[in-house]
Parts: sequence; C-alpha cells; structure tokens
Amino acid sequence: MIMTVKIRPFLLFFIVLTLLFLSIGCNATNTETNLITTTDMAGRFIEVPSKVDKVYCADPMSAITFYTLAPEKLLGWCYPLNDNEASYILEDYRDLPVFGMKDNINYEAVISAEPDIALLTGTINDALSEKADKMQERLGIPVIILDNKLFSAPDIYAFIGNVTGDIEQGNALSNYAKKTLDGIIEIPESERLSIYYANGIDSLNTSSKGSPASQIFDIVYADNVCSLPSDSGDRIQVTPEHVIDWNPSYIFVNGEPTESLSGSSAAEEIINNPQYANVQAVIDGNVISIPKSPFAWLDRPRSINRLIGINWLGSILYPEHYTFTNEDIKEFYTLFYHTDLTDDQLQELLDQ
Repeated sequence: MIMTVKIRPFLLFFIVLTLLFLSIGCNATNTETNLITTTDMAGRFIEVPSKVDKVYCADPMSAITFYTLAPEKLLGWCYPLNDNEASYILEDYRDLPVFGMKDNINYEAVISAEPDIALLTGTINDALSEKADKMQERLGIPVIILDNKLFSAPDIYAFIGNVTGDIEQGNALSNYAKKTLDGIIEIPESERLSIYYANGIDSLNTSSKGSPASQIFDIVYADNVCSLPSDSGDRIQVTPEHVIDWNPSYIFVNGEPTESLSGSSAAEEIINNPQYANVQAVIDGNVISIPKSPFAWLDRPRSINRLIGINWLGSILYPEHYTFTNEDIKEFYTLFYHTDLTDDQLQELLDQ
C-alpha cells in the first residue's frame, strides 16, 4: 500500500524558498574558498586560492620580481632596504615587514601575516622542490617555485600574473622581457671585448665566466677574463696580480653594498691605485661603476633588475649593435619600479 503525503501550497513554497537560499549561500562559500590547480615552474601540482591578496616571498629574487608585478600585494622584504634601495622604491613599500632569508626566516611572523601564497625562486632541481615542500608544510600555504634563469623572465611574469590575477601588468612585463631577450646580438668571437667584474671592498672579489653571477657578461658575449674554478659558489677572491696579468679592456665595478662602498668610489680607488696604472681598462678610462638603485643592473641581488643591464652593458661594449638612452631608463623604471624618474634622480643613478 502506497501512502501519499499532501503538502500544503504555502509549506511547499517555504521549502523551495529555503532550499534556494541554502543553494545561494553554498555557492558563495564555495566561490570564496575556491582553489585552482596549477603547475609551478618545477612541475609541482599546486592548489592556489582563486583570489590572492597577500604574497610572501621567501628570497630576494622573488621579492624583487613580485614588487615589479604587484607591490600592493607584497607582504614584506627579506632584508631591510638600504638608503639607495629605498630611495627608488615607492614610499608605501619601503618599510614593509622584514621576514629574513635563508636559514634566518621568521616563520612565526610570516604565518601571523596570513599570506595567501608563497614564492620561492631558485635553480630548478629536486633539492629546491624538497625545500618548497617543507616550507609549504611549515607555513600551511601553497609555495610556488619560480625559475631563477633570466631567460625564463617572460614565462615567470605571464605565469605569476595569472596566478595572482595581475594579468595586465604580468603581460606587460613579460612582453618587455621577451623583447629585451630577443634583442640580444651574437658578437663574433674576434670582436668580443675582455672584462673584469670587480666586487667587494677591495674589488678583488669576482666571478668566473659561466657562473650565475656573471651571466649578464656571458649573455652579451663579453669575454670574462676570470675562468678560475670556485669551490664556494659564485664568488672568487683574486689578487691584484691576477687583474694585472689578465689586463682587461673594461672593468665593471660593483663596490660593496654591505659596507656602503659605492661602485663609483670603488672605481676611483682602482683608477688611482698605481698597481693598476698599466691595465688597459685604466689607461683607456674604461673603469665603470654599475648602477644599482634600487637594485644593481648586473648582479647582487640577482633578479629581474638584470633586464635593464643587458642593453646598458651591450651599449658600452658594442655601441654599434646596442642603443641605450636616458628614455630607455625612464621607461624601465616606470614599468618595473612604478616610479617616474626625474632628471636629477636619473643622473644620481648613473653617478653611483
């Protein structure tokens, strides 16, 4: 025997209305907590929030890159900005929290700041993936790996712009990077000029050809005079005798940011040092300070700031192949650093 339950019209209406409100409420909640699956640049499958408002950057390269994309979403820096760096960063972002770096990250402070995602940039390998997995477990948020190769810059900007919803700026930066990298000119071996890359308080800290720190010189087909092996990473300590024997045509000087030694001051010390009087770069007046505000154009810290270094360096070494003007500098700083340089700022930048 089948029993039929009659529902009065007003009760039926109430039930339908209730289900409708419940449905709307559930959809809103799902939208707010919706996760999107993506693949980072190390091939790891990551679930990220559909809406990203706060981004933690675990290393300086990530922080610089993301600042150029969306400074309003940058949670903080890895180290306190020095005066040169801060003066070319928008005022609202100069004093963001400092979370540390490498083995000195303040994870408690990061967690308290409640980031939506974290970025980690490095050489793509199993060790970096393992580091990202551990960091992800510790922070409880998605950790996205980005490739540290400069030639990956167009893909980096397009990818992370999509992840964070900053698609227009991501595409603009990606297109600039692609145009710059596509514009690199292969210089015949017979025309390549020799360079020495000077770092440190005495300008005797350098990097060998083929190393990540000297990548820009390799990219523009400069002949790095140093090919010494290094057992301790990018940096190699050499002697004045090395520089004299190598006799480079150009010396590019970084100074020592940690000791507040500017590139121009370090360059003057080289020029005025009688030991180097017969070095070709000194004779020809080709001891050149590397612009470094807010971040150095060739290295230290190594990040997306190197894009402007390609045409700057190329125009110095091979002016018949590269052009580089003050307007190019202003264009880069407007697009990447969100600031319109005054003529005084531009001159100060070049005189550092």
